[in-house]
Amino acid sequence: MGAALLCRGCSRKFTSTDRRPRNLNCGHSFCTCCCEKLVNQPPVKCYLCEMEQETVKDVNDIPISVLIEDIIQIIDAPEPIKEKKKKPSCKICFNAFNMTDRRPRNLDCGHSYCTLCCTELVMQQQGQCPNNCRKQSDKTVNDANAIPIAIQVEEIIQAFNEHEHSDEEKAATEFCEEHGVKCLFFCESHDKFICHVCFIVEHNKGNCKIVDKNRGLEKIVQACHVGIELEKKEFISFKSKLDKYISILRKEEEVHSKLQDRLSELASKHEEKRTYLESERIKVEHFLEEQETTLNISLSNIQRVDSIPEASELIHATNNVIQKTENERIAEEKRCYESKHLDTSIE
Repeated sequence: MGAALLCRGCSRKFTSTDRRPRNLNCGHSFCTCCCEKLVNQPPVKCYLCEMEQETVKDVNDIPISVLIEDIIQIIDAPEPIKEKKKKPSCKICFNAFNMTDRRPRNLDCGHSYCTLCCTELVMQQQGQCPNNCRKQSDKTVNDANAIPIAIQVEEIIQAFNEHEHSDEEKAATEFCEEHGVKCLFFCESHDKFICHVCFIVEHNKGNCKIVDKNRGLEKIVQACHVGIELEKKEFISFKSKLDKYISILRKEEEVHSKLQDRLSELASKHEEKRTYLESERIKVEHFLEEQETTLNISLSNIQRVDSIPEASELIHATNNVIQKTENERIAEEKRCYESKHLDTSIE
């Protein structure tokens, strides 16, 4: 959602002061600062599509995007207020904008309405904005398609829809798949979240240890944290072995570099080996960096878990990380110890 609210000229967030959003007649929107730069470098052309803004002589000739400002005000509102707001909608018909028959379009005054309402305005030959500004259009429009699409508003709406869809999917996983009601408990015996119906029917026979959902989340986070910490200890031990291997590789690099300078007749042979050693060292160093980064990211992700679906994903991700790092470590250790290109033993 955040990227859709940035000016496409400077990549900074729109504000209610020096970076108010303004609509060019091509449909693109930029902040006031970027519009001032356009005006000061005639001919005035859009940063993106390069359409010339023939009627623009001053930054105030570029209308404020009222709709974008309204959307920003809604998004920046406190949560209790924001929850009561609907999707961005047309102020004439009050229907939500979409990407088909109700695409948002910008009038000269800065107000935006859906395509159907703009079509109605054109049919009524009403060149005046129906909002309180009542501004008369500077040009005659015979087709609603001649009114520019509010391109950035469409990007905001698309981001809004994607965010809403993500929230719906997350909310759906909070419910019991079998009974369709919200999961309120966690069965430690079966290691799963359950609803009150599951509790009464299947988990209330004295054999199950039941705790509330939040306690279940805490236990999952704790278990995953312990798993990653143990894996990181294994990694540290493993890293010390490969650090020794790296040290040997560095020494042999130096030896063979000197041999290459001194023995020109064997230059080809020693260059090949030196190249291998360097490549091997870089490969091992990269391998260590990747494993350490993976484990640190996993530890960081654990701290942000606060819902059942995130906990489920965390369990799966943690198991995958542990299994993956163990498999890769074993394979890398075996490969290094079986290397036949070294003159020095790792042990």
